[in-house]
Amino acid sequence: IDTTISASAPAMVAAATATDEDEILACYAEFARTRDGMLDRGAYVWRRTRQMRDVMYAGWVVRVQGKIEGYVFVSQERDAKTGRHDLSVSDYAFTTARAGRRLVQFWGTSGR
Repeated sequence: IDTTISASAPAMVAAATATDEDEILACYAEFARTRDGMLDRGAYVWRRTRQMRDVMYAGWVVRVQGKIEGYVFVSQERDAKTGRHDLSVSDYAFTTARAGRRLVQFWGTSGR
């Protein structure tokens, strides 16, 4: 997979905030429209992207020129023996190939 990002429009990953909520929902809606089997989500399902049972998932967004083009909700657990992290993903979506590549880069560096 080519994970290079154009320098002319950098795709920045940042922690999601409460003010990102509407854009995250819109990103999912656009992502879902182009894929079979994706469902319209209610509040219950959206809550589970952030907390499932006792596991909390942190939200991260991919921004390009201030607009969210992708997001992911992740949880990390550190392996005491190796010091490495297991990364669990509860949800993700992206509206551009650039954001999809940036999420792959993010996942690749998050388990270290």
